[in-house]
Amino acid sequence: MNILPVEIIKKKRNSFKLNKTEIEDFFKEFLKGNIKDYQVSALLMAVYFNGLDAEELANYTTTIIKSGKTFDLSNLKGYKIDKHSTGGVGDKVSLIVLPIIASLDIYIPMVSGRGLGHTGGTLDKLSSIPGFKTQLKEYEFLNILAKEKGVFGAQTKDFVPLDKLTYAIRDASGTVESIPLIAASIMSKKIAEGINGLVLDVKVGNGAFMKDEKRASILAETMIDIGKSHNLNVRAVLTDMNFPLGRTVGNALEVKEAIEYLQGNKHIELSKVVNKIVFEMLEMAGVKTQNIDSLIEESISSGKAINKLKSIIKAQGGDPSIVDKPNNFSQVAIKKDIFLNKDGFWCGCDTYSIGIALISLGGGRKKKEDNIITSTGIEFFTSPGQIINKKEPFARIYAENIEALNAAEQILLKSVNICKRPIERKLVIKTIK
Repeated sequence: MNILPVEIIKKKRNSFKLNKTEIEDFFKEFLKGNIKDYQVSALLMAVYFNGLDAEELANYTTTIIKSGKTFDLSNLKGYKIDKHSTGGVGDKVSLIVLPIIASLDIYIPMVSGRGLGHTGGTLDKLSSIPGFKTQLKEYEFLNILAKEKGVFGAQTKDFVPLDKLTYAIRDASGTVESIPLIAASIMSKKIAEGINGLVLDVKVGNGAFMKDEKRASILAETMIDIGKSHNLNVRAVLTDMNFPLGRTVGNALEVKEAIEYLQGNKHIELSKVVNKIVFEMLEMAGVKTQNIDSLIEESISSGKAINKLKSIIKAQGGDPSIVDKPNNFSQVAIKKDIFLNKDGFWCGCDTYSIGIALISLGGGRKKKEDNIITSTGIEFFTSPGQIINKKEPFARIYAENIEALNAAEQILLKSVNICKRPIERKLVIKTIK
């Protein structure tokens, strides 16, 4: 090894700029096993506090992309597009968007991640489907994409492996919220997919990594700039995450809600985010229609979207019968309805704590090695801004044991604010192109 890792760590710790060779060599040696996780953690923490300038970020992103294989989709004739969420609580948008886009004959290869911190991950949600395979070999991923137009996949050991390794270290070392690290992680995977366009769902609020609009806008602009430097067309939609999104939080519960959505039982607030993301994707793909909303609705009402999801589940080894009987795969040992102690309107929420409540139920990870219990979660019977009757259940908790249920209940009760007046929630904050 021709470098001294500690000197590179100290250089960034002391706010000096790392050159291209230092970044490349440090992470090449890490991939070889010559640099340890704790040393990478130290460098990431230095980046967390001191940031990366545009040149450092470009070099770091390129280093991640070049650490493994990338997809060549040039043989697929047509527009290739993807979407990505920066992470939220109850965010099942990807599960809904992918089959809609694929049903409209637009390619959508989606390499997703697992839960990060208090937020849920698409792969964890999909793992609740019996037999569903996300760890696909490259040829399997590409074959399913060619046939179905859409595919959900996990990072393989060969696909930008540096991102997968640092992703886990970020989660365990308290560096998840770093804007340059988030941007490089997301964009490296998306650029490596070989797509033409990307729509980013950048979450803003107390349940997101970006707590305010200013930081969310900086993150969005950073990712758009990375896209431009790699000839990838990128748009970002800032959406609210001050409440859980939709009716459910928890892996199997969210899959069930996504299925019901595609069958026409749409949560109003969730539909606002879904429609905006799909609208931007279709416009980027060059879809020529005066009413994209009608196109989305037709995909659902005709059954094209739900049938596409069913077909993708089957193609990826899952049990497609859950689409017809989604209640059959989300069974837990204990269910408890939760009541609040006063009437009023649901006007506020500590959404971060809701994510922590799911972790306490076993539906998320405290450390990267943890297995999750996909059937646990929380179902809400009231939407933000709606009136609450203390005599009627506010939510239902799904748990595997009484201790976890009690812990989640206490967190949930403390996280909800009740007011005398309703609130107005702006789900879609703005679009950045």
